[in-house]
Amino acid sequence: MLPAREVKLIRLAISALLFALITSCASNPPLIDAAIAGDTSTMQALLDEGTPLVGSVRGRLRLLLAGFVGGGRAALEAVRSAGYDVLAGSPKATKPGLLRAVGSTLRREG
Repeated sequence: MLPAREVKLIRLAISALLFALITSCASNPPLIDAAIAGDTSTMQALLDEGTPLVGSVRGRLRLLLAGFVGGGRAALEAVRSAGYDVLAGSPKATKPGLLRAVGSTLRREG
């Protein structure tokens, strides 16, 4: 049996393949939005698993990890704010949103 983390990654890859298939065959925004919403939840869970790692290191590495996790969280929030519509344009995190997410990650750290 595969570890849970591997299963999550396989599901994410399958979702990406389905997304590519859907967008290349026909435009069905509600179905695409639902797939993106599911992937967003999966990615959020994976980023949340990284939070304890931020608290386990010090110095520059801690800031880099907090930036990675916080940046991922800010990007996911931008996708949510766009209503999961990634075909209309590329949702981007705002600088204040990014700073808020990194700060929150540094405070949660474990």
